[in-house]
Amino acid sequence: MTDDGYIHGTGAPEQARLGLMNRILNEGSLRELAVRPGDRVLDVGCGLAELTRAIASAAGLSGRVVGVERSREQIEAALALAREAGEEGLVDLREGDALRLPLAEGEPGSFDVVHARFLLEHVRDPLAVVRGMVLAARPGGRIVLDAALDAFEAWGRREDAAMWFAMACAEGVRLTGALEGR
Repeated sequence: MTDDGYIHGTGAPEQARLGLMNRILNEGSLRELAVRPGDRVLDVGCGLAELTRAIASAAGLSGRVVGVERSREQIEAALALAREAGEEGLVDLREGDALRLPLAEGEPGSFDVVHARFLLEHVRDPLAVVRGMVLAARPGGRIVLDAALDAFEAWGRREDAAMWFAMACAEGVRLTGALEGR
C-alpha cells in the first residue's frame, strides 16, 4: 500500500492486470449502469478509462461522459489506450481528487448517472466521496457504487465498510456488486 492508501501499483505489469480484470467485469457493469443514449455520466476514479469509454459508447454522440482520475500516469495511459482504439475525444478525462471533484460551472447537479467502481475502498473518507457524488447527480439521477466489500475484510476493516455502505444507503444511493444477495 502506498502512503496515500492506494493498494494497487501504477507500473505497467499492474496496469495490465487491472486492465484485464476491468475488461472481464465491464459487461456486467454496463448492464447494471443501464446508460441510455443522451445520458450525462460522471465516472469517479476511472483509472485507465476502459469502462468509461464503454459508457460513452452507450451514451452515444448525444451524451456526455466525464472521467475523473487522480493519477496523471493513469490519465496518460488512458489517453494512449483511447488513441490506440480510435476513441480519442470520446470521454472528457480530468485529473482530480474524488473528495474534490473537478466539475465545471453548471456541472454539479447535472449528471444522470454518477458511478464509481473499486474506488471507495481506497479513500480515507468514503462517505465524503459518496456525498460529492450525490451532489453531482441531477434530481432523480442515479448513483451507482460498484465495490468489493471483501476488500475491507482483507484490511480488517469490515466494520468500516458496513458503516459507509449503510450511510450511502441513507443517502439514497443504489449499490451494486458485492452487496447483492447478502
